Amino acid sequence: MTSPTLTVSTLLATLILPVLTGLIVGFATGIIVGAAVTLRWFIRQIPRGDGVPIYHDDANPTPGRRPLRSKEHFSKLGWTLALLGIIGFIAGVLSLWQIRDVSACLANYAQVSAASTQARAEAADIDRAADRRARDATQDSVDAIVSLFDVPRDLGPEERQKITDEYRARFARNRDALVSVEQEKTHAEQIRDANPIPAQPAC
Repeated sequence: MTSPTLTVSTLLATLILPVLTGLIVGFATGIIVGAAVTLRWFIRQIPRGDGVPIYHDDANPTPGRRPLRSKEHFSKLGWTLALLGIIGFIAGVLSLWQIRDVSACLANYAQVSAASTQARAEAADIDRAADRRARDATQDSVDAIVSLFDVPRDLGPEERQKITDEYRARFARNRDALVSVEQEKTHAEQIRDANPIPAQPAC
């Protein structure tokens, strides 16, 4: 016994699909043919104008010259279209010139902005490195102060002096590091001042 699924698929393949294909092809063919017939009818309804006269020397009504401004050669509509063409050409040239100026302005702004951004990024890197050194120096000084309370009391004067000299050297090294940090941050600020963020272009 044939399954219902097989029966439906067979019916779809043998009956419905050919019918739909025929409808689509027939509809498209009718649209194309109808459009072609309609266009041909409209073309036939357009009145034909007079042909452009060709002047010869023996039949020229004005011997020695061609009537360039007569209606047979250039109508008012033709002059209007020619004038509009000239105006359009001039407008196009002016538009291209304006686009060139705007492009040059934007390119200059992009170049200045990129240089400023790069310089300010370098200044930010200097600031971050300086802050990291300042934290390390400060933490080392705090550790040195805390370590002073852990010095054994039974040490001799020479050993105690040695430990004290080591702590003083650490404090001096950290103090010099903090001074260097301030110099680096001043240098970073000078870089930012020399490379301000450019204003928005008035293009």
